[in-house]
Amino acid sequence: MGFISIILWFLFTGLDGVLSAQNTPTDASKPPRPRLDLQLGQDLTRAEALLTSFKNDSASLILTPIIKALKEQGQLDTPFGIRAQLAEATALEQDQQDELAIQKLLRTGELSQEKQQWDVFAKACLVLANLYEKIGREKSCLQQLRLAQSDIETHQLDSIYPSFAVRISSYHRIFGDRDSSLFYAREVLRTAPKFSLLLEEAVGHMLMSMLTRDSSADRALAHYEAALKLYQQLEDYTGCSYTFSGISSLYYRNNQPLRALAYNDSVIAYSSKAIALGHERHPAIINAYRFRGALFRTLGQPDSAWYYLNKGYNMELDFIRSSTDKKVIEIDARYKDEKKARQIEAQALQIQFEREKRNWLSAISLIIFLLASTLAYFYLQLRKANRKTRKQADQLKNLDAAKSLFFANVSHELRTPLTLVLGPIHSLLKEAQLTEKQTRLLQMASQSGQQLQQLVNEILDLRKLEMGKMALNEQPTELAAFFRNYIAQFESLAHRKQIDFSLEVRVSNEVAANLDREKNRQILYNLLSNAFKFTPVGGRIAATLSLTEGLLQFEVADSGPGIHPDDLPHVFDRFFQASPKAHSQPPPKGEERLWDAPPTPSKGGENAPEAAYPPSFGGGRGEATGTGIGLALCYEYARLLGGKIEVESTLGEGAVFRVAFPVSLVSSFQSTGGSEQYSVSNPSARGKGEKQAFMPIGQGAKNEVSPGAAGEPKPSILVVEDNPELQDYIRLILSEKYEVVTAENGKAALGLLAPPVSPEGGMKAPDSARSTSIGGGWGEASQRISPPLGGQGGAQVELILSDLMMPVMDGYQLLE
Repeated sequence: MGFISIILWFLFTGLDGVLSAQNTPTDASKPPRPRLDLQLGQDLTRAEALLTSFKNDSASLILTPIIKALKEQGQLDTPFGIRAQLAEATALEQDQQDELAIQKLLRTGELSQEKQQWDVFAKACLVLANLYEKIGREKSCLQQLRLAQSDIETHQLDSIYPSFAVRISSYHRIFGDRDSSLFYAREVLRTAPKFSLLLEEAVGHMLMSMLTRDSSADRALAHYEAALKLYQQLEDYTGCSYTFSGISSLYYRNNQPLRALAYNDSVIAYSSKAIALGHERHPAIINAYRFRGALFRTLGQPDSAWYYLNKGYNMELDFIRSSTDKKVIEIDARYKDEKKARQIEAQALQIQFEREKRNWLSAISLIIFLLASTLAYFYLQLRKANRKTRKQADQLKNLDAAKSLFFANVSHELRTPLTLVLGPIHSLLKEAQLTEKQTRLLQMASQSGQQLQQLVNEILDLRKLEMGKMALNEQPTELAAFFRNYIAQFESLAHRKQIDFSLEVRVSNEVAANLDREKNRQILYNLLSNAFKFTPVGGRIAATLSLTEGLLQFEVADSGPGIHPDDLPHVFDRFFQASPKAHSQPPPKGEERLWDAPPTPSKGGENAPEAAYPPSFGGGRGEATGTGIGLALCYEYARLLGGKIEVESTLGEGAVFRVAFPVSLVSSFQSTGGSEQYSVSNPSARGKGEKQAFMPIGQGAKNEVSPGAAGEPKPSILVVEDNPELQDYIRLILSEKYEVVTAENGKAALGLLAPPVSPEGGMKAPDSARSTSIGGGWGEASQRISPPLGGQGGAQVELILSDLMMPVMDGYQLLE
């Protein structure tokens, strides 16, 4: 685009610039601009004074050569030239050449604004206002008055304010606001004497006399007399004639026709002088003869009355005829000038059009060529990119299919050796001759084998779902009992992590429906295990079951740190792992990484939630890892059941997973209760034999300590490992010769190595219990820690064994 812009600039400016440069004379060839003659300035001042006293002919005789000289010198649009044009337009206005006066005044106003001659601009606005007032254009008059007022106030043109007050007082008098007119008339009389503006002061008295003659004839007569003195001082015969006319009218209104007749004689005398001095279109004399006829009629002299009335009408006809002739001449002259100007303008436009046409054709041709070249280039690039994209898409599709097939084949091949491993282990567990340690080891092996077997089954299920070969196995199931039974298995895990775990069942106990139990069991355990992974100590997990119009809905809400908004659209994608950005600024209540739930137990026992806790958080700095299968499997199962699964989350506030699908109701079983709240916040209330199968493997080992040789304390080893099963295994192996202290992550280990000071000033040692919490006094997050064997809280740790990848603080950070 930059290249196109350069070409266009050259076409539109370069060629014309070269041509104009060749045809433009240099500064040296230009004749020097002559200076303004001082005489012109004196003449203009004299013309303006003559216009003040309505001596238009004399003023025009002076202005004509001034305007001509300025045109010849090219200085008509200079500040002095604009002032001269204002005087010319004022003369035209007083001579009642309204149309031409308006054109020149508008041009003068524009030029004075450009040159910032604000006094000239204000005066032009006032002259225009006077003209619009005479022809009855109220809005245009007021607009010009507002422009003048704003200009006067902005630029502090105090000397022009009396003229503005005259015009706005006259405006309000004519268009009906007597109070405003009276106010501004008084403003004229207050301000005009300060600047020795005799004409404005005289007009102010005239306005006052016209505004007060109905209420006080004496006051009106006093103002007329004051105005008459000022007009006589100015030798303004037009103003004198108007003043005598007002006095004559005042006496006539007061039934004094003889005195009115005497002043009427003065009107005729002064009007004749004004006409003789150049104010040819002075209308006062016409009105004076007509008014004289009315006076004689009042005096009972009809012959004299008819004579003066007839004289007045004839004079008015001559005035109209003269005005018409002048207007015809003016229109004809202006038409010829305009015609010539239009011809010149048309020729210039034609030349310019041809030049622009040539430039446009060249530019358009060049643009079309450039656009065609650009489009061709991008089209070729797009075809190349599309081919590459299609090829990559095919490769990715083949790789995805190969990956799925590989996982399915490997999983299938793993089933046989897993069966051969788990079968003998189960057989050995049935033997009664095993020691307690042997039993624990076999249980750990069986438990881990079942985890691997469940993972294999999930991979195979995903493959079946992908190929559309997964079928439903629905059985009549009592909904409330089924969900309570499997959700209750998370009670011990909630107690161990100190989480407020609750279940609200909004389904009657007797309601039953056809349900694929295994798939629903997997959905439940995937969602609940995922919630337990990311909910910190002291947090809350709420599960809700409801049935509305045949739609079964299960909801799990946790108070964990939530899911990053960038990861939300992908949480149900297969093999998806959350990006590290979710942990660049960990939320205040703990870190959350989207990972998959652990394998779900088929019938409880060894594969309870604690046993299924993830083998490793991995990734360092709190990153959780997983297979990326659990939530994807939930999504596929929900679709298979004819429903959907969705998630809502606010970073730092938790997440809500919600799955809903239709079910067909069947005859209900015998049951009691309705919607109830199932809480496991106080698990100690259980009996000794209740839910024992769901306690973590190795729990018993924590409560047994082998005595050291000769009663001597054994060396202490700190094991930092986040996997509970591996903790139990290491403790079981090393407890014969060492006192084993365990911590779930690096931060918990640091809290154990440097215990906080108690309020009494001493060191606060862990409790004697084998499993304790360091929440609150021991760290920000609740962690699972075993104190030194034998209950010696102050035992010295001689060796630390640490995993590398753990949540909250990994092994590398612990080492640092």
